[in-house]
Order: sequence, then C-alpha cells, then structure tokens
Amino acid sequence: MKIACVQMDISLGNVEVNFHNARDGLRRAAEQGADTVLLPEMWNSGFLPPGGLGGLTDWDGRRVEETLGALCAEYQVNLVAGSVTNVRRGKTYNTCLVFDRQGRRVAEYDKMHLFLPGGEGNYFTAGDHVGSFTLDGVSCGVVVCYDLRFPEQPRELAMKGAQILFIPAEWPASRYLHWQVLTRARAIVNQIFVVGCNCVGLLGGGHSLAWKPSGEPLGEAGDGEEILMVDCDLTLTGRVWDERNAPRAARPEMYRGY
Repeated sequence: MKIACVQMDISLGNVEVNFHNARDGLRRAAEQGADTVLLPEMWNSGFLPPGGLGGLTDWDGRRVEETLGALCAEYQVNLVAGSVTNVRRGKTYNTCLVFDRQGRRVAEYDKMHLFLPGGEGNYFTAGDHVGSFTLDGVSCGVVVCYDLRFPEQPRELAMKGAQILFIPAEWPASRYLHWQVLTRARAIVNQIFVVGCNCVGLLGGGHSLAWKPSGEPLGEAGDGEEILMVDCDLTLTGRVWDERNAPRAARPEMYRGY
C-alpha cells in the first residue's frame, strides 16, 4: 500500500484556508499514485485558537465528508483524514474520519487521551473506543498525537489484527526525539507498520515518518510543507509475525488490572 503523508502548514483559526490546502494536498497525493492519504491532527482549525473554537468546528464531520470524501471518490483513493474539531450530539471531539476509495465514511475515531497540559480537556470530550478499520482489505488502526504516549492503545489495535498504525499529529519540534522514538517503538513492539503525519509551521515540527514492522525506517520528511510517500509491503507483517509473533504471545489478562 502506497501511503502519502500530507505535511501541511495549518493556519490557526482559518478554516477556509485549511480546507483549501487539505483538498490540494489530497489531489497532489492522489496524482502521485497514493493508495491512502494521511492528514495531520486538527488541520481544520489548529490546536486551540486564541479566540476559542467558536464556529471553527465541523458538525458530525459533514463538511469533511462532503468535500474530501467526494475527492476520494473522484480520485479513487483512501483517506485517513487526520483529525478535525468536531461537534456531535452537543459535545466537541477531536475526531479522525476515514474514507474508502468510493468516498464512503468507513470509520470515525475520537481522540481518547487529551493533552491536559495544553488545556485540551477543557474544550474536548475524550473518545471511548479504539480506532480500527479496514482499507483495501487491510486491517488498520489510528491513534491521534498524544495517544502515542500510551502503549496500551496501539497494542490493542495490534491484537485486533492491525497491520498499519496511522498517527495524525501536531507534534512540536522541541519534542522531536520523543516523536521519533515513540513511533519507532510502536512499530517494533507491535510488529506493524507505523506511519505518522505531522504539521509544520507554528503548530508542529514536521518530520512525518514511517517505520517497517522491524523498526527499520521507510521514510522521513523535513521541516517544511511536503508530501512524504512511502510504500508498505504488507507481506512483511506476515513474515515478522511468523518469525517473532509478539502480539499473539502477549498475555493481556495479566496486566490489564491497573
């Protein structure tokens, strides 16, 4: 599966500019031959604009579906649509929407672990389920930014059979080492592909990246706007699981009581 990370500069609080840039990135990635496109975290509004979220939120992901979902059908490409500020049933979530090649919404995931030091918990409701889905017959999972620091969640997805873990993020340059080490660790420990898409500019340090199930690098972007394209050879997950098989050897009943 060819996966394109659209590493974009998010304009804080400027929804129209951000939708334009997301549409343009999706088109360019599809034209470069991507099977699946990944966007960064909270690309519609940016992380907590000074004036608050106000009218910056989507409503049940409708605008994302109407605009980017339609482009998926036009270009016959899958989309893990990063995450957006999203209102559903009177609560605000940090939501990742997933679309298949026909533009159908096949999954949605609300970020489970909110970044409390940054005040995210004051604005958002935490999700209550893991993000698992299937694209082109491939079992996949998604976690959003701060979720990466909690190893139980990617392990749960791996136990469910995920072969690829997608990570949309707004990860600061000052914590680049953590970004690199944690994403690589999730690949090695769970023996799956890990693909992380970060933003650049004011809100993120770039360096979108991807790892093989062995922990070997697949690719890494720089610190400016670009599209990182990586090719995940899914036969590798089967070979790694046959050789080492850590997910199936795990005994979750022994360490889920804390």
